[in-house]
Amino acid sequence: MTGYVRPCKARLAEGDFEIFRAAYCGVCRALGQRYGQVYRSLLSYDMVFYAVLIAREPFETRQRRCAVHPLKRRGAAAAHPALMAAADATVLLAYGKARDNAADSAFWGRAAARTGLAAMKRAYRRASRFLPETAAAMRENLKLLGALEAERAASIDRPAAAFSGILAALSERSDTGERTKRVHAEVLRHVGRWVYLIDAADDFAEDMRRGLYNPIAARFGLGGSMTEEIKEEMRRTLEMSRSAALEALDLDESGAYTPIVENILLYGLAAAENRVFEKLQS
Repeated sequence: MTGYVRPCKARLAEGDFEIFRAAYCGVCRALGQRYGQVYRSLLSYDMVFYAVLIAREPFETRQRRCAVHPLKRRGAAAAHPALMAAADATVLLAYGKARDNAADSAFWGRAAARTGLAAMKRAYRRASRFLPETAAAMRENLKLLGALEAERAASIDRPAAAFSGILAALSERSDTGERTKRVHAEVLRHVGRWVYLIDAADDFAEDMRRGLYNPIAARFGLGGSMTEEIKEEMRRTLEMSRSAALEALDLDESGAYTPIVENILLYGLAAAENRVFEKLQS
């Protein structure tokens, strides 16, 4: 995931933004503790969303300083299974992206990606031990996604489904029974589809300039700008994914931070859509 999945601060209840920020700091610390300080640079809002989604018990927050904020203590969530799971997922996703870059880039980009892969190998193996089903699903779906992109598939649904399968597999680390894992898998599947498609819309102009595969362009046979009709169709399909994720979340009866997750799905994702499509207008 690439940073689109964040809350709408203006619509959060009092104190909930501080909880989300504490979770953000908590995932950052979990990455450092589990994999080393350099891996803290991989931190993203998307994996914080994952942490607050799967958390069954509230985080314990402590006031801490860090290298990024050395002068003022900030609330940071202490060690928690959901934060550790988010750290593991972050490493798996970063490694998968590096493998994708190694396969798709030109010579120098490919060489840099391979260097990054070699450096991450040990961390990837460790994360795979914590999330074996996720690692296996990621390999399978990345292979499928790579094949679809190589053939320049004229579809938005097939590559989006391959990407969403990666996120759905993250439900493996839910700390509850199978029913809740299935609920989380559905939430993550629909969010994954949304992320893939919003990223395609965000990258549309750059992909057209560089002649790269873009599922929206391939689906609608575009070689230049996106028409207003296609923009509206893409916004409708993005809204469908958001709505489906919210419907699945309604079945989650034991989440510690359901109001924060609802805020992200209902308002945060919509705000990200607005930013992306406003950019397409310019």
